Amino acid sequence: MDCGNPLFLQWIQEWMEESTRRFPKSYQTWRKAYDSMKSCPITFHRPSQALALKGIGPTICAKLEKKWNAYCLENNIPISTHNEQNDSHVNANKSSSETSSEKPRSVKKPTTRKRKVYVPSYRSGAYSILCALYMLNKHEFATKPQIVTMAQPYCDSSFGSATDRNMRYTAWSAMKTLITKNLVYQTGHPSKYCLTDDGEEVCIRLAKVDDSFQRKHTVSNFSVSKSDDHDSSLCQPPNFVTSINKAGSSSDHGGELHVTYCPVDHNEVSDGVETDIDVDQVDSLTGIHDHHIINNEQLIDLTEQEKKQPNESNLSNLKIETVLFSNCTVFLLIDTREIRSPLDRNLIIDKLTNDFGVNCQVRSLELGDALWVARDMESGQEVVLDFVVERKRYDDLVASIKDGRFHEQKARLKKSGIRSVTYILEESSYDESFTESIRTAVSNTQVDQLFHVRHTRSLEHSVSLLAEMTKQINLFYEKRKTLAVIPDLSIEAKTYESLREQLLKIDPSTPYHISYHAFSSVLSKSSTLTVGDIFIRMLMTIKGISASKAIEIQKKYPTFMHLFEAYEKSSSSQERNLLLNKTCQGYGFQTIGPALSAKVASVFFPES
Repeated sequence: MDCGNPLFLQWIQEWMEESTRRFPKSYQTWRKAYDSMKSCPITFHRPSQALALKGIGPTICAKLEKKWNAYCLENNIPISTHNEQNDSHVNANKSSSETSSEKPRSVKKPTTRKRKVYVPSYRSGAYSILCALYMLNKHEFATKPQIVTMAQPYCDSSFGSATDRNMRYTAWSAMKTLITKNLVYQTGHPSKYCLTDDGEEVCIRLAKVDDSFQRKHTVSNFSVSKSDDHDSSLCQPPNFVTSINKAGSSSDHGGELHVTYCPVDHNEVSDGVETDIDVDQVDSLTGIHDHHIINNEQLIDLTEQEKKQPNESNLSNLKIETVLFSNCTVFLLIDTREIRSPLDRNLIIDKLTNDFGVNCQVRSLELGDALWVARDMESGQEVVLDFVVERKRYDDLVASIKDGRFHEQKARLKKSGIRSVTYILEESSYDESFTESIRTAVSNTQVDQLFHVRHTRSLEHSVSLLAEMTKQINLFYEKRKTLAVIPDLSIEAKTYESLREQLLKIDPSTPYHISYHAFSSVLSKSSTLTVGDIFIRMLMTIKGISASKAIEIQKKYPTFMHLFEAYEKSSSSQERNLLLNKTCQGYGFQTIGPALSAKVASVFFPES
């Protein structure tokens, strides 16, 4: 069966072939459109008529129409009178009067259905999350543990915990639905949540028929801090900027409140009615601190606030939480990857619990093979203590030195800010030719990173060492009596390291801790990956590309697209094969040889 529209088919084929190189995900879409057009024997007078075909939608039709108009203009074909696809395909039996009288078939516009207002089921996960967020002040943020604590009494299903390994979906899974429906706004890392304006409207409607939805202002009971400028600057919705001018003296909180609304496009409006912002009636300024009042109508760009690095001025407003250690129980957390068989569970967990009386749990840890947390028995909050252990057998150590994991692990342990890092090295059979490499690695770990290294004879010996460390950690914190905890709302992955450095400069003698939730989020391997990090991992899958060589390539070509475009600009395959050899000339092991350069080119830009 011949195609009735060969010109349209040719254009779709060109776009389909282009998608294989630049936009692989769209290839199947173009393939369906190509097959549909190819199997259609009917000749279309205009590209818009192709909308009737399966697999061709408004976007492809618009692209065809644009191409068709350019084609007609280039070939001096009157668009308004020419009804055939190509001069070569004009039917000679049709008169010009007949063709000019024909009009393109009108395409029926799709009807838009009115969006139904989302109302969560009573005492469901979504219902309880909305209820918890509505308890807070308007546009106030909270973290996941705080929301779970507030929401659980209003939910029939469990929000689950890290120990519920058989739970695939919990009540917290409803948070994704609320974010998708624009009822909850998510920002930051670790994630912080607050109600959007649409979410506020839903909660207000529910509050009229349900007493559970009440603004109780119990924010302080759930460790959600609003008293410091550092938190409040970050924890505000991103769609508007507010400036406040206070009338009267600085000590007079009863003056008139003047508010100027400035949307993100920086076009000021004179009346709150002209904006999307709901203005609550303000009777007085009682309870508002001086540092929340901004004189001279100063505008705060909240998008820049998120990028702000901590300094001594805003650290002075940071409210460090204090947890009494006497109210806490210390738990030893063992990584799930350490428990590979029932025998391991018997040797590690059962021995620690039954023989040594250690409180321990098995979890998937983002860092280390074992760490300690102090759980507040009243609030349930878990605080990560300043001790972490990485356990390795000699054969595993040799393998990690070969593939670069050892250096990556040490870098992440150093970045964590935990003061006491211990490597437990267990004796095992290994290639003795690497004995000198092991000695060098151990020396560097002790001297350069200042980590502790303990050698053990067997797994049983390592378990005994963990039990002894747990005992010493309890004694250490019993003497200190309190734990200084950085609030979750003050923690951002991008600024966490510099925040700790600033706190240590102010008070080097005080160890600052964070919650287990924030610790897992900040130090997650995958959540903080950039496009450049992924590109380095892609490069390291090629045999011969070490970590140092991958970094050297990434310095010259920050992402895969940069390298791909450089290959495209190469005039010949020989130039393409030698590209990295010429552009990435590092020192020593970082040099990319001609053979390796050609190998990378064959992987990322294969010859057709």
